[in-house]
Amino acid sequence: MKLFSALFIFSLFCATSVYAQNTHPTPATTTAAATTPTSPAQSLSIGVIDVLRLVSQSEAGKSISSQLESRAKTLQSEAASIEKSLIAEEKALVAEQPKLKPEEFEAKRKAFETKVNSTRESLLKKNQALEITRSNALSELQKHIASISANIADQKKLRIIVDRASVVIVEQDLDVTTEALGQLNAKVKSIKVGG
Repeated sequence: MKLFSALFIFSLFCATSVYAQNTHPTPATTTAAATTPTSPAQSLSIGVIDVLRLVSQSEAGKSISSQLESRAKTLQSEAASIEKSLIAEEKALVAEQPKLKPEEFEAKRKAFETKVNSTRESLLKKNQALEITRSNALSELQKHIASISANIADQKKLRIIVDRASVVIVEQDLDVTTEALGQLNAKVKSIKVGG
């Protein structure tokens, strides 16, 4: 009976405190009540965005991917053609060896080796240039994603937007990727891959 009385008095005290706060709010409780959000997404002021999805599914991201894939295929085709030519040249040199003096063969072998090394360096530079081009195009796309994320954060009063790759579990109402994808597609149809 004493426990029941203590609980009753405690609950009455709590109810009186809540009633007093609601009927005579202080400036601090007025601010808190006015800004108290109703959904978990609003109370946390966090948004989640799937950057990989934006890059792979946006029109601009697909444009970048298509252009880079075309350039990579061209480079692969060029490399295969050069390799075929060098193999034929090497076979011809080996076939010619019995007819040549050792010093003549050695000079031709060194010249061929220099050509192979030069070709390898040239292809490596082209691969590096393609990688730089890819990086620059993705950087431009990420600038657009950041701008759109900032707009969404302002609209939804979010304090932070994190990349989905950094989050293990997230409530679906925190994810703003679909909205960002729509805005990104409306803003940027394609990004020209330079170089």
